[in-house]
Amino acid sequence: MNRADRMQLLYYLFYLKERGIIRKGKLHYVKERRVEEVELTPEIEKEVILCLEDIQRILSNPSPPKLEKYPYCTKCAYYHFCFVGELDE
Repeated sequence: MNRADRMQLLYYLFYLKERGIIRKGKLHYVKERRVEEVELTPEIEKEVILCLEDIQRILSNPSPPKLEKYPYCTKCAYYHFCFVGELDE
């Protein structure tokens, strides 16, 4: 989940930069008692843009991608959204 956390914050930083606001961010991992500082570099900005392009590609498909279940899915806030068909069976 660290990558997802990081990419979400990087997207926010990218969004702010697009509006002329340059900032750094911090990820606080309470249970691990650590803080990670995150900065949007030109290389990371390219990665964010590629992710956004990939999202647009997925959205343009006529049907959603094949469902993949991961160990952390059952603890996710969106579990019911992804597995609604399985809950009915």
